[in-house]
Amino acid sequence: QQIELAYEVKKPLMIHCRQAFPDLTSLLKTINYKLKTSPGVVHFFSGTKDDAKNLLDLGFAFSFGGVLTFARDYDEVVRYIPLERILLETDAPYVAPVPYRGKRNEPAYVVEVAKKVAELKGVPFDEVASKTTANARRLFGL
Repeated sequence: QQIELAYEVKKPLMIHCRQAFPDLTSLLKTINYKLKTSPGVVHFFSGTKDDAKNLLDLGFAFSFGGVLTFARDYDEVVRYIPLERILLETDAPYVAPVPYRGKRNEPAYVVEVAKKVAELKGVPFDEVASKTTANARRLFGL
């Protein structure tokens, strides 16, 4: 129903998937024709590089939050995904980034996520900030 609604109103999908990426990509491939205008974003992406490749092929973007600042599980995935397909998020009030671990997460802390993406990508912070902002504007028509 969410896919149908997004298709009807021509808005991107917001998907949160945990430990079900093969099922997700299989489903999305069957309705790919409905995703052509603006597929969407996989929020708080927690998949593998292969999962990312499958979703990139379908046109999706990926958002990352505070977990990047304290877990190394997604470093390779962030390096793999083109910066033009990355968005930043806080997922507030949860998963506060370093140096705010253990505190209530706040939107202002997204800067820490941007710093980590810049470090992982080997690009300047300002480039991450401008490109991820442009990505969000483009995806959501802002």
